[in-house]
Amino acid sequence: ILQAVQNQDTVLEPLWRAVLSTAKFCKDGEKAIHLVSRHHPDYNEQATQAKADAIQGPYSCKAYWEENPSGCDGCIHRDKITNPISLGRGEMAVAPPEANLVQATPAEAPSEDIKVTYTIPEFPFPYARGVNGGIVVRSKDKDGNADDKLIYENDYYLVQTIDDPLEGMSGLFRLHLPQDGVREFMIPLKEMIGKDTFGKRVAEKGISTIGKQIEGLMAYSNMSVKKYQASHRAARARLQFGWADNYTSFIVGDRQITATETRYSPPSSVTLALMKHYQRSGSLEKWKQLTQVYNRPGMEPYMFGLFLGFGSPLAAFMNERCGIVNFYSPESGTGKTTILRMITSIFGHPDDSMLIKEDTQMARINRIGVLQNIAATVDEITNETPEATSNFLYQFLQGRGKNRMQASFNIERANNVSWRSIGVLTANASLQDKLHQKKTSPDGELARLLEYELKPISGMSKTESDELFHPLNSNYGVACVPYIRYLILNMPNIIEAMNGTQRSIDQKAELVQRERFWSVIGTIGMSGGIFAREAKVLDLTDADIKRVFDWLVSDLKSRSHVAREVVPANVTAVGERSEERRVGKECRSRWSPYH
Repeated sequence: ILQAVQNQDTVLEPLWRAVLSTAKFCKDGEKAIHLVSRHHPDYNEQATQAKADAIQGPYSCKAYWEENPSGCDGCIHRDKITNPISLGRGEMAVAPPEANLVQATPAEAPSEDIKVTYTIPEFPFPYARGVNGGIVVRSKDKDGNADDKLIYENDYYLVQTIDDPLEGMSGLFRLHLPQDGVREFMIPLKEMIGKDTFGKRVAEKGISTIGKQIEGLMAYSNMSVKKYQASHRAARARLQFGWADNYTSFIVGDRQITATETRYSPPSSVTLALMKHYQRSGSLEKWKQLTQVYNRPGMEPYMFGLFLGFGSPLAAFMNERCGIVNFYSPESGTGKTTILRMITSIFGHPDDSMLIKEDTQMARINRIGVLQNIAATVDEITNETPEATSNFLYQFLQGRGKNRMQASFNIERANNVSWRSIGVLTANASLQDKLHQKKTSPDGELARLLEYELKPISGMSKTESDELFHPLNSNYGVACVPYIRYLILNMPNIIEAMNGTQRSIDQKAELVQRERFWSVIGTIGMSGGIFAREAKVLDLTDADIKRVFDWLVSDLKSRSHVAREVVPANVTAVGERSEERRVGKECRSRWSPYH
């Protein structure tokens, strides 16, 4: 075999075919058949593959001897083995430590050209990583000779153990598939003690095993957990993004932002699928340049929408849990969806982290619960029935998911789905008419809803708009760390400043008690913009902030006057009598650690 491989340009076809038969049935056969053939002057990749496909099994020692009798002279294995491929058994070659840095494409990557460097850890004894990847178990036969076995052909290993609030102690594993990329998934330890549960879990992630192979893989997985536990604590998994640890940290994807650092926050069974949507890409400076499109006269509703994205985490410090803003227009080219893309790009991918009309109600509520304090954005809600729209708005404004009972038990499930945030929607028409179709008096939803009709952006075609905002696809998730860090470091001043902003809005817009939700939404939005400017993630001047503030006050004042024209005088009087008690207290939150 060595002679044929070293002399590929002159080897005769019968001997080459014998070597090809051995190469084909090696574990890396797809590569090996070309490695033993490519230096022949008549080599052709397709022809080589076709000849290999026609071979039914590895040639025997007798076949080699018949083609090249002198090649067997002096062989120490002569008359001890019947086939050269059996020499692949025994002690198997393992990867050296320097080979355990591997570049591969993540499964969710849009292109195979995207490569990430992965560090493959040392496997637990008696396992080792094969020289070409995979898992080898070291063993000996009854005579004490090496008898290693390959139990799985691809790289698969434990990343860390995680204490998951729902699944219990779990292992986070990583799997490298040759064609489908690298993926991570969790296996609860309770599923690693039975072949059926373990087999189903790994099979759904792409590991195809049967019989003794699954037993070997399960033993390896458990040994990996034990090895890790001997020297590492399990990481604490979070069920939600947003504020954590009594407002001293904020979770965004796999990042835990604190006053001084950004730590790794491991995924839970609930958040794992969302991690890829809340990464960072590009530069903050480029992202800030894109936001300047909104910083001009006439674009105040758009800038206010962006402010709401920054303001949503501040909803945690308001008395009212939630509010909704809807941007609508029956015309195209108004930039409705672009507002949502700008908002979502503060914390994650501008498109993948956005909810859409095709998402089910349950999926929306679950996502909103995971986001907790990050703005929930839903694009094109128009085509839903009045009942579906009303139900969604009502449930969002409750600030929590439905309570449910445990299956087979008369026990209520723990409800971990709650939120305090702003919802930003887009539609082709006003939602007020739709709500009136469902309810005679949808006052509860309407009181918490602000709507803005958008007109086509003058002087900008759709093509120009698309080209302008296309860089968002590669510049996102870069503003949240400095912004959240600013909030944490200045928390007492933040609360006081929000109180002042709300008093100013209430007084200048002449709002009364029944309009408290408009007051809260306006305060959250303007405060978000002001703090984003102070955190240096938005390049705005005092005049820029004032322009948006004056637009907001004028709008709320107009809304308030219109509303009073249709409200009975006795209701107005009640609202006004309570107004004095509210001013200065609305923003003070019983959830805030500072009050």
